[in-house]
Amino acid sequence: ILVTTYTCHRLYLSPPILVTVYTCHRLYLSPSILVTTYTCHRLYLSPSVLVTVYTGHHLYLSPSILVTICTCHRLYLSPPILVTIYTCHRLYLSPPILVTVYTCHHLYL
Repeated sequence: ILVTTYTCHRLYLSPPILVTVYTCHRLYLSPSILVTTYTCHRLYLSPSVLVTVYTGHHLYLSPSILVTICTCHRLYLSPPILVTIYTCHRLYLSPPILVTVYTCHHLYL
């Protein structure tokens, strides 16, 4: 059993610039069970520029059962520009059963 928790790193480079990086939280409950939760990475480069990247959540419930949920990636480059990319959701319920759901890709330019 391994429980690893990474806290955030905040860098104040100047009064208008804040860089905040949230790293992942990993929970190893057993050799066959892996629960990995990646939190978001937020970069505040300026008051008008925000870059946010949400990574996926991986749940390994057993060697034959894999539930993978990839969350969206959102890039806020400026107030009028939003780039959002939604990745797929994959559910391996058993070796012969694969359920894959691909969501849409939204580009707000």
